Amino acid sequence: MALVELEATCRNHKDHTDTVVVPREHWYEYVKGAYVQDAFPYLSPQGREVIISQRMPYAYLCEECWDQLGEEE
Repeated sequence: MALVELEATCRNHKDHTDTVVVPREHWYEYVKGAYVQDAFPYLSPQGREVIISQRMPYAYLCEECWDQLGEEE
């Protein structure tokens, strides 16, 4: 099975990068239009954010930043 390694750098912490490794066929399903939760049901929400960030790299937030957003409400 071929794998794809995807990385995302936090927009607030430029030195923080998260990585996920997924099967290439699942990546292709997502690129063709599948919802991220359908193509990658086995990933954590943060892992799926790494996937989403491949389309919007400027918007990625690491888990620490997400947690801080929740505290601001």
